[in-house]
Amino acid sequence: MSHIADDTNTSPSYQAELLAQQVESIPPLPIIIAHALELTEDDDLSVLSLAHALEADPALTSRLLRVANSAFYGLTQRVYTVRDAIQIIGFEEVRSLALTATVVGGLWVDDELFHRQRFWRHSLRCGLFARIIAIRLRYSKPEVVFTLGVLHDIGRAAMIRNDAEAYRRTVSLMSGEGVVLWKAERRVFGFDHADVGAAMAGKWNLPSSFVSGIRHHHQPNEQDPDFLLGQILALSDSLSHAASPADRGNYITPPLFHGLWDPLGLDEATVRSIFEERDFIEQQTRSLYETAILN
Repeated sequence: MSHIADDTNTSPSYQAELLAQQVESIPPLPIIIAHALELTEDDDLSVLSLAHALEADPALTSRLLRVANSAFYGLTQRVYTVRDAIQIIGFEEVRSLALTATVVGGLWVDDELFHRQRFWRHSLRCGLFARIIAIRLRYSKPEVVFTLGVLHDIGRAAMIRNDAEAYRRTVSLMSGEGVVLWKAERRVFGFDHADVGAAMAGKWNLPSSFVSGIRHHHQPNEQDPDFLLGQILALSDSLSHAASPADRGNYITPPLFHGLWDPLGLDEATVRSIFEERDFIEQQTRSLYETAILN
């Protein structure tokens, strides 16, 4: 049964109920990943704990080692164990890849509205642009920003999975009236995929910065302590769409404009230089998708 927001039933409590229904069927993160997210890089014991946690999942270990030994990193030495990967690539990097491979490899929807390759390649591309922006801004943990970029649209997958009929109406509204996707979602559901994605991140007990960043990736909130993350995601999302229009399909997305980078203290020349890395990012996207995502 479709639940459509209308003029007579759009109270906050009603919308909250519908929002909860979007995430209730989403399975929790595997215990292994949940444990990995709790660890901090503060001593050698944490490195061992992360390695042991990830190695408890042979399939995940295989994916991580494939990525570590792929063209994505271009290492001159071969990586044979997760501990080697942590020591060579980095603690945060490996943990980020583990979460990425788990979510991207496991979250998909059997519906024509969800084109798995386009969806995840856009998400991975967004994460890579976000990481470059974070590095340019000298943000302390660019891998966190990469992960957020990968996860920013997960709410859309959940909405299609839980109510494809309503989402078809959303797409029809978007195409018919020429409005961007998230605004069409709000008119049909009463909330958008950013709200659903944030709720999913909360359900998975991801850090509050993840919840906030995902929630505000279309409408960064200057009052939010994690405003910077939301603004980076908004810019990287638009850069990703601009870099590969084919993966956008028929979806109408926000254009690039000064308001996406001015709050970050970037100028247009810097943004152009970031966008000029799109060919390299595309190579990395393909490599990561083929090695970490595909079975």
